Amino acid sequence: MKQIDINEYLPKIMGELKKGILVNTKNGDKTNSMTIGWGQVGIEWGKMFFSIYVRHGRFTHEQIEATKEFTVSVPLERTPEVAKAIGYIGSRNGREIDKLTDMNLTLSDGKEVKSPAIKELPLTIECKVIYSQEQNIDNIPQEIKDSCYPQDVPSDNPMANRDYHTVYYGEIVNAYILEESDFAGVGVNSGTTVNAESGNKSPKALWITLLSILLLLACGSYIYNKFNKTQTYSTVVREEMSTVYSNTGLMNDSRVEKFVNTNPKILESVAITGIKESYSRVNGKQTIDAAITLQNKTDKPLNDIEVVINVLDKRGRVIDDIDSEDRTIEPNSDYTFNIQITDEKAASWELAEIKKEKEE
Repeated sequence: MKQIDINEYLPKIMGELKKGILVNTKNGDKTNSMTIGWGQVGIEWGKMFFSIYVRHGRFTHEQIEATKEFTVSVPLERTPEVAKAIGYIGSRNGREIDKLTDMNLTLSDGKEVKSPAIKELPLTIECKVIYSQEQNIDNIPQEIKDSCYPQDVPSDNPMANRDYHTVYYGEIVNAYILEESDFAGVGVNSGTTVNAESGNKSPKALWITLLSILLLLACGSYIYNKFNKTQTYSTVVREEMSTVYSNTGLMNDSRVEKFVNTNPKILESVAITGIKESYSRVNGKQTIDAAITLQNKTDKPLNDIEVVINVLDKRGRVIDDIDSEDRTIEPNSDYTFNIQITDEKAASWELAEIKKEKEE
């Protein structure tokens, strides 16, 4: 574990906050995480604090009210796996499932608090709540009320909903970066707290582990040599998607993951270089604006390019599909396709298809 001066890491922390980081809580045997994109680091009453905003209906709100503490986990590298975990955690209810176990995140005991740290998001800030403040609804501009607190959207909506926030001022009592040595002698953890001082593996267990690794390496080498072309493609896709995550702060990679993994042909011509979405409410009706940016990777114009998305309900079921306009993308340039979703049952969307003019 590397102790850090949080002031030196503020640019990193605030940069990652805009893309989504995690707040972790533990009350009794129940551990939970929540994705946040709002927060501040500052000084009050001579103490350095991290303030977070938690809606009243969130399970995290209940946890912090009971324990008066939390940890903040920040990724040093936003890999596709980390982006997927942050997106999943931000769109699920911790009362119903164990989100940390579902994402196979590796937990470590907090040092000054009971809330855990996370190996995959190693920059850790431990906080004890010294003050909390309910939002003064009367002081919030109507435009923000309409966009962030629409009163006709239920509290279980993972995006904007009717619940207002409690602001928790957490005094920073520890800040550090987890290192591999903190997990020495401990196997991969799936959602339960680990402790590096829990004991050593037996020689027999170590030999079994070593032989298993060698066997996996041998199998991997065989598969790579036999199917070299397919493996090369998978690596390229992961690199492209990593660029999308780092450049746009993607919160829910499931919107494009299925498409990327099953459509190698079209991705030889185009790259997905940007994904954004925004929510608005006009006359009580919610609108989701999806924006997908494609880049022409070829030296020829791509004619009649069209994007199709599937509209999903809260259970992830497809309830509609929407086509974008046709567009020619010039060589080595990009274009952003904007698609508007107005179905009141819509909770999210996914990329279904990228069409292009058939070659004669």
